Amino acid sequence: MTAVSRTSLLAGRLLVGTQADERRAFPAHPALAALGGQPPAVLHKADFDAPVGQALPAAVRSILAVDGPRVVAAVVNTIDDQLAKGDFAAAYRIEDLGPLDGLVRLALDAGRAVVVTADHGHVLGVSTDGTGAVDRGGEGGDRWRVAYRAPTDDEVLLRGPRVLEGGERGILAPWHDVLRYSARHGGYHGGATPDEVLVPLSVFVQVGSEAPEGWEPVVAPPPPWWDLAVGRGVAAPGPGAPPAPPTKPAKATKRADPSQGALFEPAAPTPGSPPPGPDWLEALLDSDLYQVQSGSVGRAAPKEADVRAALLAAHERGGVASFATIAQATGRDHTKTSFVSELIQNQLNGVHNTLCLTGDSFVGA
Repeated sequence: MTAVSRTSLLAGRLLVGTQADERRAFPAHPALAALGGQPPAVLHKADFDAPVGQALPAAVRSILAVDGPRVVAAVVNTIDDQLAKGDFAAAYRIEDLGPLDGLVRLALDAGRAVVVTADHGHVLGVSTDGTGAVDRGGEGGDRWRVAYRAPTDDEVLLRGPRVLEGGERGILAPWHDVLRYSARHGGYHGGATPDEVLVPLSVFVQVGSEAPEGWEPVVAPPPPWWDLAVGRGVAAPGPGAPPAPPTKPAKATKRADPSQGALFEPAAPTPGSPPPGPDWLEALLDSDLYQVQSGSVGRAAPKEADVRAALLAAHERGGVASFATIAQATGRDHTKTSFVSELIQNQLNGVHNTLCLTGDSFVGA
């Protein structure tokens, strides 16, 4: 729950608190206080209210400027708020996430590194009838209760020094998505599923900037479900798709809506072994022009399986695929410029209007 997880995150120690506690505890952390200069700042939802026509208020722009505090924490509540209201969109881009786009732009302009993390995740948690299972007994939040009884088959009992609610009794929390203890919302948090408990931690610096001392760039191609923009060309869930939960919530362990996708799915197909492609892809690879170009570069040519996988990945995403997506599809390290050079220059230079490179994405035509 936010009063525990977010306050503890920003305080750097286990603590139950409010926004006021976070504003006091964050700059007081010994590691941050030792930096000197202006005290670290914490920005909450109300701090982002800006005049009409401005993405962010002047006070926030000043804090994130080059001469502002070295460390700034910004709490973006967009997803949490919209899940609570029930109007969460199926797909989000960064510009849809409230002040996040403006914050990142200001951070980059000031040469700052950007750390992205969270204090908790969410589940949608509805059953096949769209309502989910409800248990209104006891006291607590949407997805947890002070342990006033023994756990059922749908719950686990949590207690110990890191569980800051429930006292010696501990708390009850569902281990699957369906059960809730409150009125229906668009989503919930506080339970014991991996979706709620595990959060991201990513550090970004501008291209060309030096990484912090002791840090190294990492290549982490996202799984297929991460690309929410996937459109045409993606097959419907097949026989291997997770089954919908049964009508009895007590035994439900899977999401009811397979189109939403669960956070933790079975492993994706082995890279380098894509399914058969569309007709245009087969025609391209069988064309005389492609064969001539392939033979002209000899051993420098990438494998046809890599070319097929890269083009198919772009096709399945409406014609655009990031380097990370291409890396996952081919099993190659997208930071190695030699692979990009091979794929674009050696293999496909002679094939008109087949593959273009724009920014950080491949665009298939």
